[in-house]
Amino acid sequence: MDDHEFMSVEEYDDLINNPGEFFLTKVIPRKYKTLSFLSELQVSDPLESMFFGQLEIFDRPDVRIALDALKEAGRAAKVWNQGWSEIFAEFDKQGIPLGAGVGHPCPFDLLADTTRGLLNTVMDIYSCPDKVLAAVDVMTEICIKQAVGRTKNVGLKYLFIPLHAGVDEFMSPEHYKKFYWPGLQKMICALVENDITPYIFCEGKYHQRLDIISDVPPGKVIYTFEDVDMRKAKETVGKVACIGGNLPTSLLAYGKKEQVVEATKRLLDIGAPGGGFLMDCSMILDNAKRENLEAWEETTRLYGKY
Repeated sequence: MDDHEFMSVEEYDDLINNPGEFFLTKVIPRKYKTLSFLSELQVSDPLESMFFGQLEIFDRPDVRIALDALKEAGRAAKVWNQGWSEIFAEFDKQGIPLGAGVGHPCPFDLLADTTRGLLNTVMDIYSCPDKVLAAVDVMTEICIKQAVGRTKNVGLKYLFIPLHAGVDEFMSPEHYKKFYWPGLQKMICALVENDITPYIFCEGKYHQRLDIISDVPPGKVIYTFEDVDMRKAKETVGKVACIGGNLPTSLLAYGKKEQVVEATKRLLDIGAPGGGFLMDCSMILDNAKRENLEAWEETTRLYGKY
């Protein structure tokens, strides 16, 4: 796991009180050394003479290099965005549903993944819990605004939300319910209110949170799992949301055809009754045996009918 710290424990108040300035002058220059000059900007000073006075910084050789790098990054971003637009357009032309073409982390993960660091944030739960709660509240508003805006901008109806720090090993069910779930739940409800379906991927082991994550608007959410007791998931989350996943991706890549057929039938026996089940593997499918994929599809089509 690649885990980095871009905010010290002493800086929680700076993040909470002014997240925009904090990310601009602290997090970004720490992440991208070429943009380290941003740490010298005093963007919160309303006095115009002070603002114009510090514009001199943009004439420094290192800042000129940084601005050139930003121009190149802008051109690359334009190519990237145009490429995605072309892909989306081709899918639409072929009549293929796009599904969750965009994604966004949940509030706790936004703090842990991009700012404080995952291991630090989990430990902060014990050393400064009130600061963590306040920071997650700030991240919740950011997540809702960005997630709703991005999804609507590309005209999609689904948003992919990967859950990272919420795995069983990182926090107890009590801590999950207190620190992780409130922001995620608020984000889910905001998406649903904007006619967007949250497509949530529960990474890692998710045996201890099923009752908690069942508290969502009925019939409006999709959960897929990497590692879960699918029977328990069906009995809890499956009553209010579509569920899927849990077929080992490693089986498709390295297993035998007969094993794939058996695992697929077993999942269908558990998940299919009553509907609301999506056949899916446990994680991103980068590589697999062709015969296994074909067996997976054929078995699903044959035994997955209602």
